Amino acid sequence: MLYVFNCWNTSTPEAAAHSTRLFQTGWFVESLLTQTVIIHIIRTNRIPFLQSWPSWPLLVMSAIIMAIGIAIPFTVFGDNLGFIPLPPFYWQLLGLTLSWRHRVDSDGENVVAAAQITDLKRRADEPVASIFIYCV
Repeated sequence: MLYVFNCWNTSTPEAAAHSTRLFQTGWFVESLLTQTVIIHIIRTNRIPFLQSWPSWPLLVMSAIIMAIGIAIPFTVFGDNLGFIPLPPFYWQLLGLTLSWRHRVDSDGENVVAAAQITDLKRRADEPVASIFIYCV
């Protein structure tokens, strides 16, 4: 946000206000959507949406939350919060960010889970306290 959309621009008070509002809007939308995707990643040890599908209530609520989060900057409510509509290029970058986040987190979790299971199997004959200390 800071470099791609020139949110560092503080040359005039108007530019500074616009930069602040743009940054805060982008931060809000990206955080909300990323957190919603993370819910699907941490709910399973499998790859979300490829190896494991969420229940329909979770899927519907996630879609509603994401749609509301995307819509807020374009509403009067968003204007009252100090948000402004985001540029079209932002949405392309956000799509890349979310797909990258999904890939990294799901791959990372699978690797961590596999390593923990392997470690626990290898250390099954040790006392529980030593496993706890080893993992911490």
